[in-house]
Amino acid sequence: MKFKKIVTVMALSLIMMGLNACSTCKNTFSEKGKIKGSIVVIGNEPFSKLAIKTDDDNVYILKCKPDVERKLWKKQGDYYLVTFSKTEKDFRALVLIVDEIVPLNKNTK
Repeated sequence: MKFKKIVTVMALSLIMMGLNACSTCKNTFSEKGKIKGSIVVIGNEPFSKLAIKTDDDNVYILKCKPDVERKLWKKQGDYYLVTFSKTEKDFRALVLIVDEIVPLNKNTK
C-alpha cells in the first residue's frame, strides 16, 4: 500500500515537471527592438552565421533577407543599428529576425 502511494506521487511529480518544462521552452518571442553593434561572423564553415556584437560583448545571430545578408558579409567590423521584429532561440545565441539595418558611425554611439 505504501509502495503504491510512493509510485503514484512520483509519477504525478514527473508528469508535472514535464508539463512545466514544455510550457517554458518556447522557441519564438514577440519582442521588438533595436540594437547597436559591430557585424561579426560566428562559427566555422560551413556553419558560420552573421551576428552582431554589442558594446557590452553580447552576441546575437542575425536572420535577414538574402540580399541584406550578402551585403553584411562584406561589412564585418562595421557598426550598425539593427531593428528586429522578434527573436528566436538558437543553441549558440539569440537570433534576431531583422527588419532593417542602418550603418552608423562608431563614434555616434
